[in-house]
Amino acid sequence: MADHQFSEERCTVINNCLDPFLASPQNIEIPHALYQRYGIQPGDKIVFTLTRLSSKEKYKGYDKVIEAISRLNRPDIKYLLAGKYDAEEKNKIENQAKMLGLEGRVIMTGFIPDEELAAHFMMSDVYVMPSTKEGFGIVFIEAMYYGLPVVAGNADGSVDALLNGKLGRLVTPSNVDEIMAGIGGVLNGDTYRWPERKLLMEHFGYETYKMQINN
Repeated sequence: MADHQFSEERCTVINNCLDPFLASPQNIEIPHALYQRYGIQPGDKIVFTLTRLSSKEKYKGYDKVIEAISRLNRPDIKYLLAGKYDAEEKNKIENQAKMLGLEGRVIMTGFIPDEELAAHFMMSDVYVMPSTKEGFGIVFIEAMYYGLPVVAGNADGSVDALLNGKLGRLVTPSNVDEIMAGIGGVLNGDTYRWPERKLLMEHFGYETYKMQINN
């Protein structure tokens, strides 16, 4: 600010908002074929991450999530790891899953089309992405819009998306024990930091965004 002779008091950060055209959770049906596609059985618990899976990016934290799931030692957990991937990263993830005894339980979905995304959120039990370099992470507020508890890292813009922990659980991205506790807490019925829809919409709804812009 000093370099440009501009006062901090004149600056306001306006975060991203939810897409006003997102389908309402009440209007989403989860096709049975989606469960069949991933081999998900009744009683399975679904951990979900949606991100780009690139061998050139090492900050999304899904490798730590895989390790945390292995430590939980719960055969009912399936990990849907969604997003485009390159061959090198696919091989790395598959090898990690095999080494930790999670073959068949870490499911790389590949690209998910927009028309299926809401159903993936709603079929899941917890959204987890302990990243370290997110500018904001709009996927977090989309997950919460569909009622999904969120576990995110405390070292980047994820903190803003979770309102400093008011909307979800913040963990140290490098600490597998904290990630494990976050996932396990949700799956065990702990309502700690379950997303409060009213609070979510007050901060990240489209109407709020418009008012912030106009002010």
